[in-house]
Amino acid sequence: MVKPSKSGGRRPTPDRIPQSAFAVYKSVPTNQQDINVDQVPSRETQDGVKNSPSFSSGVVKQKSSRTHFPFRHSLKKKAKKLRKNLEASQAGDGKNGPGKGTHTDDGKGSQSAILLDKAMTKQVNASHLMDNHKTTKLKSASRLQYKSSDRSVELSTSHSLTGFEDDTNEGSSAFNENRDPNSNGMDFATKTKVSSTKQNQIGKGIPPSGLDEDLPNGTSSGTGQSDSKHKTPSSGPISVRKATGKVLRMPAPTGDSEEDSKSLFNWLIHPMTDKPFMSTIWEKKPALIRRRVASYASGIFSTDDFNKMLHECNVQYGVNLDVTSYQDGVRQTHNVEGRVYPAVAWDYYKNGCSLRLKNPQAFSKPVWRVCATLQEYFKNMVGANMYLTPPGTQGFAPHYDDIEAFVLQLEGKKHWRLYNPVCSKETLPRYSSGNFKDDEIGDQIFDAVLEPGDLLYFPRGFIHQAQAVLNTHSLHITISTYQRNSWADALEDLLPKALEKAVREDMEFRKGLPVDYSTCFGYQNRDHANPARRKQILTKVADLIHKLADYVDVDDNADVRAKSFLYDALPPVLSQEEMGRCIQGAPVKLSKPGVPSSCQCGVDMDTEVRTVRKNSLRIMRSEDNDDDDFYIFHCVQNPRTYHTEEQKFFVVTKDCVPTVEYLIHSYPEYKSVRSMPLSSDADKMNVIGDLLEKGVLLTKNNLDLVDGNDCISL
Repeated sequence: MVKPSKSGGRRPTPDRIPQSAFAVYKSVPTNQQDINVDQVPSRETQDGVKNSPSFSSGVVKQKSSRTHFPFRHSLKKKAKKLRKNLEASQAGDGKNGPGKGTHTDDGKGSQSAILLDKAMTKQVNASHLMDNHKTTKLKSASRLQYKSSDRSVELSTSHSLTGFEDDTNEGSSAFNENRDPNSNGMDFATKTKVSSTKQNQIGKGIPPSGLDEDLPNGTSSGTGQSDSKHKTPSSGPISVRKATGKVLRMPAPTGDSEEDSKSLFNWLIHPMTDKPFMSTIWEKKPALIRRRVASYASGIFSTDDFNKMLHECNVQYGVNLDVTSYQDGVRQTHNVEGRVYPAVAWDYYKNGCSLRLKNPQAFSKPVWRVCATLQEYFKNMVGANMYLTPPGTQGFAPHYDDIEAFVLQLEGKKHWRLYNPVCSKETLPRYSSGNFKDDEIGDQIFDAVLEPGDLLYFPRGFIHQAQAVLNTHSLHITISTYQRNSWADALEDLLPKALEKAVREDMEFRKGLPVDYSTCFGYQNRDHANPARRKQILTKVADLIHKLADYVDVDDNADVRAKSFLYDALPPVLSQEEMGRCIQGAPVKLSKPGVPSSCQCGVDMDTEVRTVRKNSLRIMRSEDNDDDDFYIFHCVQNPRTYHTEEQKFFVVTKDCVPTVEYLIHSYPEYKSVRSMPLSSDADKMNVIGDLLEKGVLLTKNNLDLVDGNDCISL
């Protein structure tokens, strides 16, 4: 049976891990010790990186706002100067202004750049462009030398939110339920001619099987060979365009979390699909997807939503929102203490400051839905930040992040520039960089202006900076995932445990070192010791390392990482229809004050149930390997703010485990109570009742509270 819950205890964040771009685990006011939250350098760049000066609110002693907020007033002159400089720069650039793209080749070997013009986005590097019913092969270009140091994506903790729910119903533009049932949620308007022997049927509503199949001679998109002898770990960025036509609506939930997450991810990267994207783009190179549909992402978030949030919610400086600026090579955070008041925030904005909302999923149901759905696809935490930037300004210094970033433009326009990682050692980094100066980042590989509906993806490690264009503001959302989810992170847990087990079970690991170990090795002995003896000892070391693999418990590591994911994860977004089929929405009515009419669920042996989501719970053995106790970790009751509550779990006895496994592996099918792998009907009813009470199950039909003897009493 399900046992009473024990105290979960928070999983502490190791102090040795620096605060990162994607997750600031602790809510530290920005002005403490005059440290900017988003400017804490990573371990690799801590030495030699100079932090920009921070802005401390201090104590308010005078009434003059000029005294309290010097930046907002002094910035007016700087903003005028900046606009004049930008206008002069645009006039001097001629045809190579923002949006048309630039490419330079200094002879050092470069990654491919993107050349843009008004009619078409073209990619250099023997790549291909999906545009207007044809595939065009473009010329190759040499590659950029890699370059390295801020971060623009953070997810922070909020302790006192009064977030509002959107008034839109489930059939809003964000999640359109009136989609073509024959299109699997995909309304492709593009028909791409690929070769004389292969043609896509995209225009007929059939999702493409992969970009690789669409390209002549099996060439992958954006992966053409360069004549340069300088090889870089990733190929050049790819640009994809979609012909105008029928708008692909954001898919509505269908009830299968894995299919829903795949459909939503395909919508995000449309007209590409997940398989070719993951095989040719993911972690390899940036990708720009132009859709030319301003309303493509409408309904997710807007400046009106931003303003409503500031008025109705308890938004805190540093915890939920950052006020930032980047001028004359200086990156600053201008947070004060306490709640963000709309008039003050918009005053900062009017005077050239960017506003970064660090956890929009806590305030916006559409953003929550997007992140919670995508986390089912990646099996990893998915977070989001919202960036509102005034015209002609920039809020962040050039930097690289430690997450995979999907930048979706919602309003206005923003000019993006990307640069290769500094070197192979900083490709796919585990930690974010500090701030770069303009003269430290080298030549750019990407230069484009994003418009509403456009998507820009870039892997962790690619240096980037972005600036709103002169004549309009910019609002974009950065959807982020895969922070510290590498093989290195898995091995950090696997290897110490494997060594501990090997030492315990194999005497070879406990034998003493050779007496000449210290005289054969070491800096002073590397050129003087007997080479044959050194080789003999090294062979022994290699043998022990090889034997260590026999003690690696990958199953345990997968459980540990899944447990961590469930602590990080957002709770699933339940539709109104789903709420009527779970304990969260079971309607309890009072016959009179203080007297509930019924507290019994109408569940019998023929009632069909399933788990709320495919990846919403995990079975784990107890840490002391007690055969009688098993833990069920889940995210169903998680808060929408990161780590503000203890991890959710409950304890079950061993005889319950087969039932939970049966439900997990039967998803998305519903299974009757009668079919549960338990010996007696009473046990089946009791176990399902306990699981329903924890909120981890849905019934196939509405869950009503009734009176009767053949019901589960909660």
